[in-house]
Amino acid sequence: MISVYDLCWWTGFVQVVWWVARVVDLVWRTFFGTHVSTKRYGEDSWAVVTGATDGIGLAAAKHLAGKGFNIVLLSRNIEKLNNCATDIQAIKTETGK
Repeated sequence: MISVYDLCWWTGFVQVVWWVARVVDLVWRTFFGTHVSTKRYGEDSWAVVTGATDGIGLAAAKHLAGKGFNIVLLSRNIEKLNNCATDIQAIKTETGK
């Protein structure tokens, strides 16, 4: 028969192991996780980027274009969108992808 003390100890031990595994998994995925590539998603893959004229959306669009993805850009401002589209087309022609 298992005592209440042993049951509490094993329950705590399992919880600590579970949390340590979660932290290790988080660190692993952060530093060594899967990378976005056309090898993973296919040579003729498409990516939709919202808010592609500023900030994170623009950086994401440029990054994906550099990796060889076809990009669909969405924005509220057509002038900024045209400028960004020109920049991203230049990136795609520079990389040759």
